[in-house]
Amino acid sequence: RTLTKRDRLALASVVAALGKHHHHQQDHPDNTREISHAMQTLGFRSRGSDDDNMARFAALYFDSDAEGRKLGYPTPQKYLMHLNSVDPMVEVPDPAVFVARTSFLFRGLG
Repeated sequence: RTLTKRDRLALASVVAALGKHHHHQQDHPDNTREISHAMQTLGFRSRGSDDDNMARFAALYFDSDAEGRKLGYPTPQKYLMHLNSVDPMVEVPDPAVFVARTSFLFRGLG
């Protein structure tokens, strides 16, 4: 699969927003809405448009499943099921699936 320039830029926006979120401190505002907007620009849509849940999906797909483990979900799949029970994804763009699968593969390698 080849990602288009638009896909690459949209994915980069999501990853950049996630990076800002990791460096969140008291003097920096929470950027959950920025992450959610970047995900929507990439093509993600959820039933209820919940920004917090969308940001959690972004972290799971493109960063880490640490939040899910912290909440007691033993696998990324169980955490994904939880997120979908809160606000189900109704549209997940193909380029995101490609990149997320690769991300999960690399995380599984250690």
